[in-house]
Amino acid sequence: MKKSIKTLILTALLVMAGSLSAQSLINGGFDYMQLRVGDNKPANYPGFHVGAATNVALSKHIGVTPGIFFSRHTADNKTAVAGITHHSKYTESTVNIPVLPNVRLYLSEISYFYIFAGPEFNIGVSAKSDNWVDGLDAHLEKNYYDDKTVSASEEMRRYNISIMFGVGFKLDFVNITLGATGNLFNQHYKNDIDQKAYRAFVSAGFVF
Repeated sequence: MKKSIKTLILTALLVMAGSLSAQSLINGGFDYMQLRVGDNKPANYPGFHVGAATNVALSKHIGVTPGIFFSRHTADNKTAVAGITHHSKYTESTVNIPVLPNVRLYLSEISYFYIFAGPEFNIGVSAKSDNWVDGLDAHLEKNYYDDKTVSASEEMRRYNISIMFGVGFKLDFVNITLGATGNLFNQHYKNDIDQKAYRAFVSAGFVF
């Protein structure tokens, strides 16, 4: 499994490296992910992302941007039961490979506004939960990519596909983007649990 993940990441890097004449971007920013399981109350997880992309121009106004990003989301959800605080901490890390067609509207020779939309391939790196109660040392820990710690119904898929869309603005060498993603295939676990993942993000970086 680790070998196949490395192969996908290497492929993305080679595609980016093969476009030496294209514009390269280094971006990072903040994420806000929401997970919904069936009709249950959604859980919210703030996070961050960082990575690089290459914009390959197909014409003056149309291009496609492959990239590779690392993202991590975590939150400690607290609930009070009979005056005792119960903690449920969840942390999920993924490698994301977007391939985004885009349309640009030039404001000057070096500055433009653009919109983008396309698929994002998500490779799960880790997904762990830690549950405990204030005042007790006992922790219940789970790794959702390891069937030794979770049941078959809880084990997550390592690969998913999302749809990403948003807007961006390039001003000289600075690049700013706003966007969102959602599961293209509504299946986060290996079985048929109805879980949907949504993510909103803001990024800033440099173009060279």
